[in-house]
Amino acid sequence: MKENVDSGCKLILAEFGEPVSELLYLASLSEVTDAFTSILSPESLADLVSLSRIKRKYDQIRLIDRYGMEVMRINYNEGVPTVVLDKKLQFKGTRDYFLKSNILEKDQIYVSPLDLNIEQGKVEVPFKPMIRMATPLFDNDGKKRGVALLNYFGELLFSYLENSTQQLGEEFFLLNEEGYYLFSPTPEMNWGFMFKDRKNDTFQTRFPQIWDEIQDEDSGQILTPNGLFAFTTVNIGNAAHDSSAQIISDAGNWKLVSFVPEKYIENSTQKLFQDILNFVIILIFVAAAVCLALGRLRFSKAKTETSVLEMTKSYERFVPREFLHLLKKERYRDITLESNVRKVMGILFSDIRSYTQISESREPEEVLVFLNQYFQAINPAIANNRGFVDSYHGDALLALFQEKPDHAVQAAIDMRIYLDEFNRKRKENSEDHVDIGIGIHFGEVTLGTVGTTYRMQATVIGDAVNLASRIESVTKAFKIGIVLTGSALKMMENPDEFHIREIDTVRVKGKERPVVLYEVFDIDSPEVRKTKVELEPLMRQGLIWYKKGEFQKALDIFKICSDSCPEDSIPPIYIKRCSTFLRVSPGAGWTGISSV
Repeated sequence: MKENVDSGCKLILAEFGEPVSELLYLASLSEVTDAFTSILSPESLADLVSLSRIKRKYDQIRLIDRYGMEVMRINYNEGVPTVVLDKKLQFKGTRDYFLKSNILEKDQIYVSPLDLNIEQGKVEVPFKPMIRMATPLFDNDGKKRGVALLNYFGELLFSYLENSTQQLGEEFFLLNEEGYYLFSPTPEMNWGFMFKDRKNDTFQTRFPQIWDEIQDEDSGQILTPNGLFAFTTVNIGNAAHDSSAQIISDAGNWKLVSFVPEKYIENSTQKLFQDILNFVIILIFVAAAVCLALGRLRFSKAKTETSVLEMTKSYERFVPREFLHLLKKERYRDITLESNVRKVMGILFSDIRSYTQISESREPEEVLVFLNQYFQAINPAIANNRGFVDSYHGDALLALFQEKPDHAVQAAIDMRIYLDEFNRKRKENSEDHVDIGIGIHFGEVTLGTVGTTYRMQATVIGDAVNLASRIESVTKAFKIGIVLTGSALKMMENPDEFHIREIDTVRVKGKERPVVLYEVFDIDSPEVRKTKVELEPLMRQGLIWYKKGEFQKALDIFKICSDSCPEDSIPPIYIKRCSTFLRVSPGAGWTGISSV
């Protein structure tokens, strides 16, 4: 009935007002605008990921520069938001929503039509109703840098209608300007305009006379032999929000229609009708007051959530949120000195080569700036692969991965990719090249807290942590980027997706059990990668001869490998070892195991 469609219209506009306010809030943050001229800080990136996870309203949060290239995209990913790697960002300069939002002025918002999401030229299944909202971003000098864009889940606008259709036989329809169903009690009738073979799935096909009467009117009621129709016009441009921003909408004027079949309409006297009419008038005022209060409550709630989010983020800068979850604690204040847990996890240890030389040539303040720039550059590689940094030790970092070693290996590869970009920018500024080594192990660790009741810190300890640190040093001796233990390789789900080869068997000082080491060489150039793959069987045979003490046979093989791939740093090491052992025998107890 009329009061229901009016209430539904107000609730739809109130619901849509919240993302409008949040888009304007994003546009006001200088950290967001700075993303177009520098790397978005891990803290700001984590805040946007938290916004996606907490709000559960946005399929994508994007920043697009003024030429149409994405500089940042966060996918909701069914409740597990992920930051898209730079190499997977896309050009959107020809999309209608970008072209129309890029010409707007400050405090103007573009709203796209409500339709179904398209992936690779086809409607995504299951259907995903979507509205794209965008506003231009300006720096402190008033220069336009790009646009911020939210892909809003359109189905959230239908929640009131879905609940209301279950009451008193009343049916709700939400129609676009052409009369196609955006929402109806029969889902098969919705979204006809998105499919060529469903052009007749319209409201006017079922109720042609009613459509003729309502399409040119803002609101009203129509009583027919079949039942009672009530309708009103929904204009998204009138969405309630706490700013003076102007909404430029291509969504069009929707029609919200309710239909009560004749069998549900009771015969009543004129007096009863008048009583009902009086009651409806009161209900309209009450509903309007409730909607107004609800709108204010939502705006207040949004501000409160933002305050709580900022406080939580402050804690997370010192103790990772993942650490809190592993300790099975709900709040940071619940952590005590007795809090600890044992877990089998992936451990990644990395440090900067020649760090002493770098630090001694700079003032302490310059060293801190350098380290922070470096960590900010590579940290997304860890976060994007379901890991988190446990601690920083000068130039070194220790990261943990809860699920499988594959994530740690991919994170190491991405760290090297991000490091290349970091070095490119340093070269432009005539700064020294930076190189790192990465060691990966998989084993049992103990996570807990150390310190006193007045000052404590989270930490992770165990032989697995020490081993990851020790094997990282091998990368420098072997002149490689990433080294992996045999136990980590054994636990990988998809090792064939990476380029991995055995390089040595070592015994860590203080430990009896030897450890087989492997090189991850995905970071090599395509040509070197291809050659290493082709030579891998030959290298493996050379290692077998080497471990058996057949040094001349091993030497001949390693020379072939070295000649075939001069860029490979491993064969020359074994050539030197074999030549030494041919001159001075290692003795009868030879096992082919080195010490680190």
